[in-house]
Amino acid sequence: MPPKGTIARDSIQKKEDDNTLTAVIVADHYETRFAPFLSNQGPWCLHRVCNVPIIDFTIDWILRTEINKIILLVSEKNLDYLKPTEVRWRTFFEQFLLISCRDPASIGDALRELDLRAIISSDFLLITNPATFTNATLRRQVENFRARRKANRNNVMTLIYSRSSHPEKATIGVKKADGKLVLYHRADNPSRFDVDKNYFLDDVVIRNNVTDTGIAICSVNVLVQFSTNFDFRGRDDAIREILANEEILLLNIHVDVLNESECATQINDYKSYLTASALLMDRWLYPLCPDNMFQPDEYVFVSNGQNMYYGVEKEKIGSLAGTQSKAILGSCSMVGASCKIEQAVKVVGSVVGDGTTIGLGTRIRNCIIGRNCRIGRGCLLENAIIGDSVTIPNGYQLEKYAILSSNLRMPADPLNRSVAGYALCTFAPDEDDEGLDFDRVDGGFYLWKLSSGYSMWSKEVKLGNGAEDVFSHADSVDENVLTDEESSPETAEAEPVAVFQEEIFDSMTRILELSFTPQLMNNLILEINSSKLANNISMEDVAKYAFKTFILLNACKTFIGFKELALKWKGLFTNYYKPQKSQVQMLMAIEERFGAQNEDFNKALPNMVHFLYTETGLGILEAPAILEWHESLDASSPIRTLMKRIIDWLKEESEEEDDDDE
Repeated sequence: MPPKGTIARDSIQKKEDDNTLTAVIVADHYETRFAPFLSNQGPWCLHRVCNVPIIDFTIDWILRTEINKIILLVSEKNLDYLKPTEVRWRTFFEQFLLISCRDPASIGDALRELDLRAIISSDFLLITNPATFTNATLRRQVENFRARRKANRNNVMTLIYSRSSHPEKATIGVKKADGKLVLYHRADNPSRFDVDKNYFLDDVVIRNNVTDTGIAICSVNVLVQFSTNFDFRGRDDAIREILANEEILLLNIHVDVLNESECATQINDYKSYLTASALLMDRWLYPLCPDNMFQPDEYVFVSNGQNMYYGVEKEKIGSLAGTQSKAILGSCSMVGASCKIEQAVKVVGSVVGDGTTIGLGTRIRNCIIGRNCRIGRGCLLENAIIGDSVTIPNGYQLEKYAILSSNLRMPADPLNRSVAGYALCTFAPDEDDEGLDFDRVDGGFYLWKLSSGYSMWSKEVKLGNGAEDVFSHADSVDENVLTDEESSPETAEAEPVAVFQEEIFDSMTRILELSFTPQLMNNLILEINSSKLANNISMEDVAKYAFKTFILLNACKTFIGFKELALKWKGLFTNYYKPQKSQVQMLMAIEERFGAQNEDFNKALPNMVHFLYTETGLGILEAPAILEWHESLDASSPIRTLMKRIIDWLKEESEEEDDDDE
């Protein structure tokens, strides 16, 4: 949905036609796993993440780039579903086209249709997955692409990757000198490829610390590859063709990696669906976050500052309609509008759709729940995806990694089959749905599964047979599911972060109630470190969330209170914020708190940074960290204006020091 005021106005300024890119988005998703939610419900891109249509988040970040033309490629059967999206967004772009394709069976079919119509005649941004999100403006990547094209017209594509500490990610080989791609990961396993030893003699760098963002900058030569190869189904086919036949085609592909301060993610399966939801709510993709999105309906999202979001009718802003007092919400949680929630309900790391009812004492963790659901009392739901209008009876304990399609009415008695890793539906798959199989289960349900044997939940998990299933029972899920989970903690990213922040908030609150002594700071540091180890939190995340939690304390509601407590707790800050990267995380915590319905905090932000920097204040921040953080801010961020005097002052100080050195 269109973003708020100043961002939108800045983004729709006139841009030069000669040099700007067109964004091409393939609106249909060809991932078989999502088929249970596509029957008569429109394309996957209109399903919701954080109670906002997926496509709106994607278009919103594109609006923050230089792009002023968008082409949405959509199948004829889904064309009418996307017309409201066109109406909602077209005023924000110079051109917004919906291009219908007749019965496309793959991304390749859609791109061949686009090339056949000769609509694209210059370079373009290609997004083959409509659920692709980033907070990057791509300014540097676009400039690099143009420079390469100017030097050699055969440089036809730049693949954009993001940095990642989780080695589930892609493995690629690039030339150290210019970032040219020479080795691309295997189709069946993104973490591996087959490599000839001669590549190591050509100054090739092997990288396995990056993730494919799904974003590519392309010349029209890329479309030609699809038109001349009718068997190409996706972007990877074109990449491998160019690499395999480089001496014949004379085409080159390069790789560009986002800065560390920039984040990107895609939704490719249900595991990544939960991860993307958590990243958006936890503001890792800021300014792309739920409370920066306008709803076309009569309500908006309100955040209370701990990344807990509520859908509130516009005339009731300022009152959370009773939800806050009834539900115990952990961080990274959202409750939609018109929900009815009884006492002692606990929701952590989850999204609850509009109009849903939740009964007394129910616990929900790491779930996405659709609209108009009816969840009974005393239920336990964890790591699950639940569609719209689903009814769950009292006391029901749903297995982890279950997928419930819309309009299900779960029986009071347990099913005769495990649903972990499968999709439970009231209908069988279409005969045309290739790659899907099903089993009938008691109650007239159909248990959908992939013919390949892989889990519906995640691309990384292959199911066994019968009792040997990786997802056998809820009691054994923790031991068996996702065999490489220990080396890939992103599998349940929302949970450890939420637990860590909740634990240190409790520790800080408890210490505030005691008479202060220096030993209390030592105790607090020990508790934070213990929680860090227990929840497998990185030091950078400790730096971010420790300060983020600190500024949420009641004692820090005013700037005076913040200064007094910060000086008293100086031992905490000197322990964690000596490294520059930790100082940047501190500033990012302040940035994320900015704009969360707290005008006093927003006005005090420059004074807060100044206090944290100067020796007469806390003296924790250093100028390079402040300048690095300021440089990473979005060009349209109001924080840039607020910080201008301080930034100018720091730059003058730096120049004077340089002059003295000379």
